[in-house]
Amino acid sequence: AITLFLLAGANERLTRAPLDEMGTAARRAAREIDSGVRNAEIVNVLGLSGDVKRRWHKLNHAVIDAQVRAAGRGNLIGGLTKFARLLIQVLMLAAGAVLVLDHVVTGGVMITGTLILARALAPVENAIITWKGLVEAREAYRRLQQLLTTGCEVKQHTRLPAPQGRLVADRLTYAPAGAESMLLKGISFALEPGESLGLIGPSGSGK
Repeated sequence: AITLFLLAGANERLTRAPLDEMGTAARRAAREIDSGVRNAEIVNVLGLSGDVKRRWHKLNHAVIDAQVRAAGRGNLIGGLTKFARLLIQVLMLAAGAVLVLDHVVTGGVMITGTLILARALAPVENAIITWKGLVEAREAYRRLQQLLTTGCEVKQHTRLPAPQGRLVADRLTYAPAGAESMLLKGISFALEPGESLGLIGPSGSGK
């Protein structure tokens, strides 16, 4: 049991760094694609679609690389854990067989001892299986505490002048996505505080 717990601890230590790297890269990739989707119209107008895709692919490749490294180390330790468990059971059967041949115990005692050993190792195996979930929950709690602590810090804000209530549009231009001509071109106006501007016209006139 101690050997299995040591292997579980080694698994956690060896996979912690690549799993943290994978989580960080995954969050960056998610923020990048979310920002690109929210600003898709601007990205297309400015011709930045290719740059956004290349940036996301680079972040996604970092996620995949970290995941592959973590999976490789986890599979290695998992194989060693399974080997250790089977080795313990084989040694237990071998010891029981020797005792049976020496007429120290009966065959029924050997089978009973093997079953007791399997029952004793079951909680250890379950703990090792759920170990990763416990580690991920601990890391999530740590990040949440860090976020809440950082968010509560009082920072020096930039002092802005009081708003004057004026609205100025200078040569406003707009074209819908995929349009070959400008829908609005060279629109300029200024509104003072208390003034309002309305667009009127019949239905279907393009207000």
